[in-house]
Amino acid sequence: MNGGRPSPLSVNAVRYAWEELLARAGISTPETCPLRLRYGAMEFGGDSVQATVDVRCADEHAWTALLHAIRGELPEVELADLFPDHRGALHGRRPVLFAPPDAVLDEPVRLRGDTLTFEIDVIATTVFMLSRWEETVSTVMDAHERFPSNASVAVTHGFLDHPIVDEVAMALRSWIQVLAHSTELRPLRMTVALSHDVDRLRSVRGLRGSVRRLVGDVVRRRSLAALSASALQLRREWRDQTSAPAWAGVLDLARRSRSVGLSGTFFFIAAPQSDADGDYSVDSPTVTELVRQLAAAGFEIGLHGGYHTQCDGVELARQRRTLANVIPVRISRQHYLRFRTPDTWRALVEAGIEIDTTVGYADQEGFRAGTCHAFRVFDIERDEVLPLVELPLIVMDVTLRSYRELSPAAAVSRTLELAERCARVGGTFSLLWHNTSIGNQWPGWDDAYDRILAGLSLIQRGDG
Repeated sequence: MNGGRPSPLSVNAVRYAWEELLARAGISTPETCPLRLRYGAMEFGGDSVQATVDVRCADEHAWTALLHAIRGELPEVELADLFPDHRGALHGRRPVLFAPPDAVLDEPVRLRGDTLTFEIDVIATTVFMLSRWEETVSTVMDAHERFPSNASVAVTHGFLDHPIVDEVAMALRSWIQVLAHSTELRPLRMTVALSHDVDRLRSVRGLRGSVRRLVGDVVRRRSLAALSASALQLRREWRDQTSAPAWAGVLDLARRSRSVGLSGTFFFIAAPQSDADGDYSVDSPTVTELVRQLAAAGFEIGLHGGYHTQCDGVELARQRRTLANVIPVRISRQHYLRFRTPDTWRALVEAGIEIDTTVGYADQEGFRAGTCHAFRVFDIERDEVLPLVELPLIVMDVTLRSYRELSPAAAVSRTLELAERCARVGGTFSLLWHNTSIGNQWPGWDDAYDRILAGLSLIQRGDG
């Protein structure tokens, strides 16, 4: 990692952090907040101030120090101690990412008169996590040029499993109810965001893929029966694309969602066909019909940005237009979750995208940005809020099966565990399940997905 830059906390960044925390706490803007909000010499708040919330500032070099801290080196606090009377609904110990050198962490939040003081620097924590600052100063990448989870502060210090920004906001919400008890706060309500990346619509890619499939049946499986079945299936697919299991998987996912009262988003690739991208043309008559059929059934259609577009706003815009000629589109996710901070966000803005949902790790499930709430994107290098909303991805099917090698039963348990954590903070649980992972294309996983859907439906209704 690089590491010479001090704190990037400008007035804009501090205001952004307050606004994001207040939104999670149930207040729309600082101007409608009944509290004076103080961070060092900066103050925000409306006209009807009833009390003051003062957040103590960490040292400006704490940002680079955090990047080099090893596991166990950071102090910890009990979540309940952040709430009034130490009676929060959230429990467990969390590492303190930022605090002044003389912080009194035995009493991380204290009320004296009409002033509430946070010894923990929750403003720096919020900006650090939401802006993905650590990714802008890191040179670590995986084979797909992605920032890997094991290079993150969250994995190093063991809190990737927890939406730490949202947890702090829940504490702030409880204190608002004490300090300004007549204030109406937006009710907490967990929502589920199902999504499906349509990477391909055939069993294999092109002639070479067909040959590899058939040779594999002979050499690896040593099965003439498998060879015959594969040959028949591939022949059917080349005559009729809609006979492919991957095509049927799209319709199967839609049916399963509707059966439990959930909807979702299907992301289609609009890049030219290639080994790195899709095996279909989104503007072909059959695929266009499929897209419009899904939209008519109430599903949103999004752009699955091509493999090489993570920093290319011009090409992203071209692909968005291609898909927009079929169906209106405002949301996107990058193929292979290829994402670079803040370049990909800028490219998406250039392409006219309004909502992105790429920010999640491919190799591990959890809260990459420390939140399960959709958030406005802050460009930490340009010191500005971009006209783009990020809905972070929490769990992906490939993560569970391929990267983490979980059993179907363990995958169900793990997924619903994280969904419950989203529910406790009134966030959105975002789940990605591919059309190539359903319909016995992954033996043993169809039942797991059905159990996940049933569990999510119950949790969203408050019965989980």
